[in-house]
Amino acid sequence: MPNTKHEIIISQYGPFYIDMGVGNYLGVSYGSYATWMDIYQLDIARMIQNYNNKQNVLGAELTLWSELSNQYIHHMKIWIRGSSMAERVWTDEVFNPKPDVLGRIASHEQLMNRRGIPTSGATSQQCQTHPEFC
Repeated sequence: MPNTKHEIIISQYGPFYIDMGVGNYLGVSYGSYATWMDIYQLDIARMIQNYNNKQNVLGAELTLWSELSNQYIHHMKIWIRGSSMAERVWTDEVFNPKPDVLGRIASHEQLMNRRGIPTSGATSQQCQTHPEFC
């Protein structure tokens, strides 16, 4: 991280870049796809623990660029992974992701779909009904 007195938002390559894992515009695969659970399990506090100016970190963001997205699929890529990141950034505690988080993320997915916002699926219907088996 740069040594600066300015406030910073973490925006890294890798799991923060949600176009990863789907291939580029030439069809060449690069990076790994990060699921909503992968993103939820990111530990931002641990990532910045060795920064000299970690007190300047305001939060983190996911990025989605238009070279691999368009108006038909951007909602599917952003949501539910963005919702998962938002909860993770605003929560200092490390939660046991199942079933607490699964229930909240699945409910959020359903709410967004009812409002006409398309999302990728957070989980299967079986896991929503019986999270102890997932």
